[in-house]
Formats: sequence, structure tokens, C-alpha cells
Amino acid sequence: MKKSTRGALAVALACAAAAGAGAGTAAQAAEQPSVTVPLNGLEYALDMEAPELTTGVPVPLPGEGLDGPRYAQDSLLPERAVPRFPVSGVLPDTQLSAPLTDMLGEDTVESVGAEARGSSVEAVTPSPNLDLPLTAPQPELWGLPAPKLPNAGIEAPELRAQPAANLGLA
Repeated sequence: MKKSTRGALAVALACAAAAGAGAGTAAQAAEQPSVTVPLNGLEYALDMEAPELTTGVPVPLPGEGLDGPRYAQDSLLPERAVPRFPVSGVLPDTQLSAPLTDMLGEDTVESVGAEARGSSVEAVTPSPNLDLPLTAPQPELWGLPAPKLPNAGIEAPELRAQPAANLGLA
């Protein structure tokens, strides 16, 4: 194989690897398009002006740091035999504006608005824990396991976020 062919092949492979490695981070870092939620039906149903709601669409992505099974002393099964699965994403920016028509008897306040800034969200799924009704092999019992009460439980899910909101009158 010629040196120029090898060089072109190496460049093509390097570009493909860079594109594949950046795909997950590019999707996560991409700005979320805003979506206006249609609330026009409220105008006819409630005989009032409909509020305007604009938000984004969150895209959950698999996270990093899968916590797999761990050795547990005095147990036949490892802890977290079914691993906890991390998920991360971004809460979208949300804006809500509702008109106030002569609600206070004066024309000083026209609408009330709420705005929630986007923030990152990290979650971890729950994980079941199960222990058999036998202990690990015991040397004092010539290598046989001893009976014990069975044990079952679920590790609680985790959710971490820092949402913030602003409320204002216009």
C-alpha cells in the first residue's frame, strides 16, 4: 500500500473517530428549539384570553459512571446484581405569560409572567437488592453455607437538578 493511500486512510479513520466521539456531547450541548404550546382552546372554553406558553423539549441521554455489581461479604450474591443506570439531560427554558384583563380594577397590570431557566438534570434508576437465605460458605461448617433470613430491597432512585424561576408583572 502506498504511503499516500495509508495517509488518506489514517485521516479518514481519524475523522470518523472524532465524529463518533463528539456525537453524544454535540447532542447534549445543542440548543433546544423552543416550542409554543397551543392553548387557543381556552379562549373559547373559558371566555378569556389564553396564556402563552413557550418551552423546549428535553432529550434524556445515557449518563456515565455505570455502577455495576460489587462483592458483598457473607452473601452469595453480589450487591447491585442489576446495576443502577444513570441518565442525564437538560431542563429546557420555559416562559409563561398570562394576560390580566381588568382583574384588579385598574389598567396598571396587563399580564403576569413566569420564566424558568434551563438547568442540567442527572438521575439514577433504582436498583433491586436480593440476598439468598444462605450465607457464604463457613469454614466452621466444613465449607457449607449456614441458613439465614432472606433479604430483599430496592435502592432509592436519585434525582439532582437546580431549577430556578422568576415571576413578574408587566
